[in-house]
Amino acid sequence: MRTYQVADVKHVYSSNNYVALRLVTVCGGYFLCAIYALAISSGPSTLLAILAFLLFKADESFANVLYGCDQVELRLDIVGKSQIIRGVICVSFFTAGMLILRSLTFALLLIFLGCVLTTFLFDARQTKRLGISLVPSISADRCAALLKECLPSALGTAVGGLVVSIARQYFGLAYGEEALGIYASVATPCVIIQVLAQNLYTPFLGGVAEAYKLGGRGDARLSALRVLGIVVGTALALSLCLTVAGRPLLFALYGASIEPYVGVLMPALLVMTFVAGSLVLNDLLVVFGRLKTTLLVNLIALFGCLAVIAPCTARWYMNGINIALIFGYSLAIAFALIQVFRCTAHGNRECK
Repeated sequence: MRTYQVADVKHVYSSNNYVALRLVTVCGGYFLCAIYALAISSGPSTLLAILAFLLFKADESFANVLYGCDQVELRLDIVGKSQIIRGVICVSFFTAGMLILRSLTFALLLIFLGCVLTTFLFDARQTKRLGISLVPSISADRCAALLKECLPSALGTAVGGLVVSIARQYFGLAYGEEALGIYASVATPCVIIQVLAQNLYTPFLGGVAEAYKLGGRGDARLSALRVLGIVVGTALALSLCLTVAGRPLLFALYGASIEPYVGVLMPALLVMTFVAGSLVLNDLLVVFGRLKTTLLVNLIALFGCLAVIAPCTARWYMNGINIALIFGYSLAIAFALIQVFRCTAHGNRECK
C-alpha cells in the first residue's frame, strides 16, 4: 500500500486517509493473525511469543505509512534515520531481553516498545514537521473503495510470499527436514539481494508515477526500464561477489561438512535476482494502476513453480528447487514485462 500511496501523485486520497486506512488494516490483520496463532500454537508460551512478535510487525506496518508520507515529500533521509534507529533498537533490546530476562516473549515486547516509541517520538514528529497532517480521517465509503482497490495487490503480495515457501515445503516433505535445513542454510546469504533490491528501487517509484500520471508514457517506460535495469544489474553484481566469497563464508559459518552443497549457492543467488526483478515489476504495475495484474503475475510464478517442482527435484535434488523457482519467475517476469509495455503504450482507460 505504500507503493499505491507514493503513486497517488494527484492526491486522490489525503495523508489522513492513508493513516486511517493503515490503522484499520493493522488492527484487522492483527486480529486475524491472533486467531490463527491461537489455533496453531502448541502452548501458552508459543502463543504469547507470536502475539508479541505481531505487535512488533504491527508497529512496523504502521510506520510504513509515515515513510510513504516522507517519500512523497522527497525526504527519504528521514526514513533512513528511522531504519538505523530501529536496527540498533532491535539488536540491542532483543539481546538484552534474551540475556537478562531469558524470555523470547519479553525480548520481543522490548523491541516492540523501543520501535513504537521511535514511531511516535521520531517518525511522527519528523513527518508532521513537513506540514503533513497525521490525524486519522476517512469515511466508510472511501475506506471501502481504497480497500477494494488495493485488495488484489495485497493478495498478490501474499501469493508472492508463498512461491519460495511452498517450493521449500514440498522439498522438505519429499526429502526430509534435514535436507531442507541444509538447503536453507546455504541459501540464507541470498536474502541480502532481495532486501537490497527492494530498498534500492523504492526511491525511484515517485518519479515513475509522476511521469505516468502526467501523460509521459514514453518517459514512464524509460524510467521503469531504467529502474528494472538498476535492480537486476545490482543483483547480478552482488550475486557475482557472493559467488566468489560464498565458499569461504559458508565454510566459516557451517564448517567443512557444507562442502558437498556449495554448488547450490550460485543458482540460489540467481533465484533471488529473479525475485528482485519480480518485486520491482509488481510495484511498477501498482504505479501504473494495474493492481489486479499483480495478483495474476504472482499466481503465474506460483503455479509455474508448482508445475515443475516434483520432476526438477527428482532430477537435480536441491538445485531442483532453484530450477523450479527460476522457471516460475521467468514466466511471471515475461508476463509482467508485457503488461508494463502495454501500460506505457496506452492511456489510463486502456491500461486499466
